[in-house]
Amino acid sequence: MKNRTYIKIMANVLEATGMEPSGVGVSRLIRAANLSYGRLLQLLKELVKGGLVETVTHNGVTRYRITPAGERFLTEYKKFEKLAESFGLRL
Repeated sequence: MKNRTYIKIMANVLEATGMEPSGVGVSRLIRAANLSYGRLLQLLKELVKGGLVETVTHNGVTRYRITPAGERFLTEYKKFEKLAESFGLRL
């Protein structure tokens, strides 16, 4: 199995944050994106800063949810991934 690229990992996290409309907790994201706690937190920080993911706090629990910009990014990424694969390239 080959290592995932940074952009593929980002897409995995964005997909995972879209699993629940109310947001997803860190533990579920760790499992869904197959990342360590530290690496996930760093990536979430970047995604929040970029406006692709937002934090939602309810009863003191922080969850993460994909934004409309994140959904657009993920849609375009998937299109590009299919195009690259049609040329025999792997992202």
